Amino acid sequence: MTLTLTIVVIGLGLVVIVHGLAMCVLYLRVTKLTRLVALGSGARSLLGFEIPHFQAINARSGETVTYKKNETIRLCLLIVSSDCLLCQQLLYGLRDQKVQILEDSENLEFIVYCQGSLRGASSLLSRMDSRMVTLVAHDTDLTTVLPLKSVPALLSTDSTGRVVRHTYPFTVEDIFSVLASPEMDEQAVALD
Repeated sequence: MTLTLTIVVIGLGLVVIVHGLAMCVLYLRVTKLTRLVALGSGARSLLGFEIPHFQAINARSGETVTYKKNETIRLCLLIVSSDCLLCQQLLYGLRDQKVQILEDSENLEFIVYCQGSLRGASSLLSRMDSRMVTLVAHDTDLTTVLPLKSVPALLSTDSTGRVVRHTYPFTVEDIFSVLASPEMDEQAVALD
């Protein structure tokens, strides 16, 4: 009788422990979903967001620079990772094509920001068009400051530095369409 009672008590104890663990896992998932809902779709949550000042390493010179938004220039910020295959394909595509839009637009600054190891990122960013600013993550990845879902991510700002467009490009053509978009200035006016 005592052996049966002991087995029943141990069995009930195990059931309680398993249910407790299941409740903890469920709580973590609900918390994560609540956080995602609070952020919105990701793309929406960045509209109107001001790009913060950040430090990065210039891929061409190797010097640490502090990026501060120029108030008179529109910014396109392409955020990539050196260990992302899609990011690598986008960078190779950008490297192989002449970016006429950068020549035609005097008030556009195009920055490629690569997170990952300095060596891997620098080799990816080598031979990029000299009109593109190429930066490598320094102490803190910019992706930890911005509420991004994944990379590659392309953020476009108006002349005040606020994000007016946010996309996750899959092809070089996606990037070119954002660069050529005349509606970005109209969207900036709509945000005011």
